Amino acid sequence: MNTSLIQNASKLLQVQLAPESGIAPDTASSLCLLSDAAQMLEDSTLPPLRSARILALYYAVRLAMQCHQACKAPDSQLARRLLDGDYLYSVYLDLALKWEEFDLIAALAPFIKKIQIKRAEGAPQDELLLQGLSRFIRTACKMLNDSARQQTLAAEAI
Repeated sequence: MNTSLIQNASKLLQVQLAPESGIAPDTASSLCLLSDAAQMLEDSTLPPLRSARILALYYAVRLAMQCHQACKAPDSQLARRLLDGDYLYSVYLDLALKWEEFDLIAALAPFIKKIQIKRAEGAPQDELLLQGLSRFIRTACKMLNDSARQQTLAAEAI
């Protein structure tokens, strides 16, 4: 797998994180968290910049989920992990709006909610997020291909 997409997405996210947050994801965790999603995006017809942005948004959600998952038992770091997770979710939404990825927010929202419910029930299903991303990528590629086809037909008609 080509790791440049993961590196680009990681950089896009890291420059958005406030230094005072103390959140600095490492390369090893990004490879682990993003490899399946990166492969799906690399196999898609989406433009490279959009793929990197989508992967950065997915990364923010995965990191937020990771922080919240660590909130199982009360300890001295509980509040910090909870706040970090909430901050990362807000970064995800802020960036998605900034990059006009409204369809991604709409596509992932039900999956994120299902994951949160399943976690509360003690039966985590974090793989649902990857399924939601996969569905979004298929839909986005179809829309991109349909748009290109319409442009070709319009050009031929002229």
